[in-house]
Amino acid sequence: MSQEITQSYTQSFVQNCIRGEPPPCAAACPFKLDVKDFLTKTGKGKWTSAYKTYRNAVFFPSVVAELCPEPCKNVCNIREKPIEMLSIEKAVLSHVKKRGADYYAIPPKDNRVAVAGASIAGLACALGLAQKQYQVTVFDTLDGWGGSLRGHPKFEVFDEDFRSQFSAVKVEFIFGAEIDERRSEFETVYEAPDNGDPIYEIVEGAFEAVRIETYLQTNKYPEPQINTPERPADSRSGSEFSEQETQAEASRCLQCDCSACIDACVMLRQFRKEPRRLALEFFTDAHVNPPLNTHSLTREAYSCTDCGMCKAACPKDIDLGILFYEYRKMRAENDTVPTAFHDVFLRRMKKYNAEGRDIPPSGDSKYVFFPGCSVSTEIPAASKRVYAYLREKFGAGLLEHCCGSPEKWAGLDNEQLTVNSEQYTYIYACPSCYETLHETYPELKLISVYELLDDFDKPEIPRSELTIFHACSARENETLQRSVEKLAAASGIEYQGSELSCCGYGGQTQLANPSLFRDTVNERKALNPNPYLVYCANCRDTFKRQGKECYHVLELLFPSDDGELKSPLIIPDDAREYMSDNLISESDILEVINNAEDSGDKFVAPDGSFTASLERGALTYWVEYRVDSGNGNFEIISAYYHRMKFRQEGQR
Repeated sequence: MSQEITQSYTQSFVQNCIRGEPPPCAAACPFKLDVKDFLTKTGKGKWTSAYKTYRNAVFFPSVVAELCPEPCKNVCNIREKPIEMLSIEKAVLSHVKKRGADYYAIPPKDNRVAVAGASIAGLACALGLAQKQYQVTVFDTLDGWGGSLRGHPKFEVFDEDFRSQFSAVKVEFIFGAEIDERRSEFETVYEAPDNGDPIYEIVEGAFEAVRIETYLQTNKYPEPQINTPERPADSRSGSEFSEQETQAEASRCLQCDCSACIDACVMLRQFRKEPRRLALEFFTDAHVNPPLNTHSLTREAYSCTDCGMCKAACPKDIDLGILFYEYRKMRAENDTVPTAFHDVFLRRMKKYNAEGRDIPPSGDSKYVFFPGCSVSTEIPAASKRVYAYLREKFGAGLLEHCCGSPEKWAGLDNEQLTVNSEQYTYIYACPSCYETLHETYPELKLISVYELLDDFDKPEIPRSELTIFHACSARENETLQRSVEKLAAASGIEYQGSELSCCGYGGQTQLANPSLFRDTVNERKALNPNPYLVYCANCRDTFKRQGKECYHVLELLFPSDDGELKSPLIIPDDAREYMSDNLISESDILEVINNAEDSGDKFVAPDGSFTASLERGALTYWVEYRVDSGNGNFEIISAYYHRMKFRQEGQR
């Protein structure tokens, strides 16, 4: 049974996603300044706009620009040379032509609030409330505002800033007086502190203004949420920047936002979807109500290659692939799988399973070779030779059966294997087989064939300057990766480095989204200019069909003889390219031709060529060909398929 795709289930995957969240600098800022917006405006020389963004966040720009300890600088992602925020802040104050406060046209309110203490915290609270048009009175026993800041060397600058910010609001200041005798005149009184860090006291005063407003509107005080972190080491530089220097420094900002999964995944980039949006759309699409509405995510949901690169790239280990998998399972249980996307793969799997051999080990051997359908069909000669070696060396048996990946990618239940997990150790050659078998039969003992070839009499391999391409299905299998690298080195294969990525084959996306498949393969082909050395037959097939020079390590270690059985098909390059793009195999073509030749059910053209068709599953294959009677070969003119079915006259 598939997981019920509820909104809580889909949202649980992305609840820790930091895409769209404030960058580290903004999160560290005690005022939660929108650093990206501030630096963008500054970088464009929009001084007034940048100043307003800054002032609205910090209340008193001149005070903050002078006293802020720059916690943002300590977490800037440009580690080698963090953005000089303090210098930029001071430069904006220097280059802006008008610093006047804005007037907010809000109807005046009758509520009266008192602030006891004209410290920086009290002033911030008073300013915040006055901007909302509350009647605010500030009391202080001193003869002026500023509290402990009055002794600061730059208090004249601070004093000017206070006057500027209060110039657009109405606040009553009563100096040299206590509030005690007049408390009853006010609905609430804020006792402003004056014994801490002035920066965080501005934050406290500003938040207290919000709390007081909430109380006046609801008669309930929200819980205090001020978290005063330890003041970081003073990293302030504050050097003076010219306008050009300020813009240049602000433009160095990376505009940080997490895009790790999007950067890693061609599919997410093609559909321009972010994790949170995907989660919501999966929930919505899982609850359509035909015929009133239908599935809208079909092509997208079947475009995931199940490579795990999103999880590997994500700093929060979010695995979006599970959402795609559960969605496909849901579609399978509802019998709404788009058959044409998977029919080719499932028919090949069933054919391989039906024709596969099951040979028990000889003697007391505990090994069974499990080559997998891809290795057996893509490099059949090497697969046979590997088994011959394992049979001779270890007495290994043979189980020719698909691991079930095609069914998994279609969202279907795996066709169960008959395995003996207690008696045998299964030798796998394909990393996808390992991944699927390990997931389906966790108790199964598995070992890669590459770990058993140490004593193999390796041939001289003339290939050099290869790059090992580690399959995505081997990402978490370090033993397999190191075994292949060790075997390649021991075999004299000169390889230069390695890549670990996804070739684009997984998930059977080629028919669901051909353009995405091509884009993925082309991106991965370009990772390295060298030919690839692979140990995944799907990678070999994908890269070779798309023009990348590529070799499977087993076909180099167990090369075929010149006398191997040759194909009776003569296929021109243009037809072969079309076949490759549409997953039409030589065996598909031979099946159509053999059926036509045996039954005589074919069209004959005036030039002597033939056209024949054959229905297989959801597809109808067509082949146009000529017969070379001299050697029994077939010259292919064209081959294609469509999803329509037709009846001959008289058929029902």
